[in-house]
Amino acid sequence: MKDVLETIFTAVLQLADENYISLEHYFVDGTKIEANANRYTFRMG
Repeated sequence: MKDVLETIFTAVLQLADENYISLEHYFVDGTKIEANANRYTFRMG
């Protein structure tokens, strides 16, 4: 998995260097999804 992510990251950097990707505008996804878990189900010890 590390090799795949490194390849993708390198490709994105190359596209940015060739002006195919602009960092002038960017968006952050703040989606919140309710988990199907109970906070009292985890027990330590």
